[in-house]
Amino acid sequence: MIGDLSAGGSGASLKIIAVNGKNYVLRTISTKRTKIQVQSEFVATEISSTLNIGPKIYFYDLAHRFLLTDYLTPLKGQTPDYPGRVVNDMSQYLSKLNQININSNDQSFRNVIKIFQSWNLDKCPKKIKKALEKILSKVLDSYELFQDFSPMLAHNDLHFGNILVGKERAYIISWEEFYISNAPFELAATIYRVVADESLKESLMQKFYNRVPTKIDHAKFRVGSIIYLFMQAVKDLSTLDEKDRFGITYNEYKALPEPTIYLKKILGKNEEITLETKKVYFWSMMKKVDSLVSERGFHDDFKLINKSEKREPKAFKRTVLERFKES
Repeated sequence: MIGDLSAGGSGASLKIIAVNGKNYVLRTISTKRTKIQVQSEFVATEISSTLNIGPKIYFYDLAHRFLLTDYLTPLKGQTPDYPGRVVNDMSQYLSKLNQININSNDQSFRNVIKIFQSWNLDKCPKKIKKALEKILSKVLDSYELFQDFSPMLAHNDLHFGNILVGKERAYIISWEEFYISNAPFELAATIYRVVADESLKESLMQKFYNRVPTKIDHAKFRVGSIIYLFMQAVKDLSTLDEKDRFGITYNEYKALPEPTIYLKKILGKNEEITLETKKVYFWSMMKKVDSLVSERGFHDDFKLINKSEKREPKAFKRTVLERFKES
């Protein structure tokens, strides 16, 4: 064995081992994950290996929860062409996943709604509570459209830490959250958490669709961004205790930076991420949702998408809002 690698918050153990002069990674999955979750990660890693998206997998053992893959040597630091290279590779990878036909839909959004409903919003300033009520209503409107987007197999946890950039191309690693999503959601994740640069949106979509993006493509991307950023903000803010989560004034909320700009600033400094840094970034994503649902184009997006997507009854939204008001 040569050494250990960081596995982030997954709870997995990553060890670099050398065999006949070649390095491999032995990944042992946390015992906190169920057998089905472990099996799902193995299948996802194998699919990514087959599609040449992730590292090559040699074998896995479900009973002992480990798998052996190639060790990929990452480049040190971000070169000037890093964002463009990642956008180019990510568009190809997402296109490959999008070509796998599936007929099921993701339920993770409803799980996030349950988390959001567990928050005691009386602990936060009244103006922020009012803003969150508006955000929830608009997000649920967005979900009415979002749930009818064509499903695709997806990584579901795309961020800069799960993209490994080598000399020739980028790879996606850590497939433990592998599940079902859709293209607009994964494209939004790429822009907001992988390259952290909204100016690359047009380039990413053009490469993904292999054509000039239409108005409907842009509308779906904005809807996907609303759902993605809301879910990420709720999940991330829920990792903070209640005092820290709601320890923000309305003036501080209004002054929050753009999440992509702030994330790029954090990554550029390469410093230890503090509690305050996390809070600012997590809330900046929620504020971005607030901004997106407040734009004049929000209603135009609905008109465009309604012409091409079937709508489902609003029973889910009505139920959620009724429970929200009761709490």
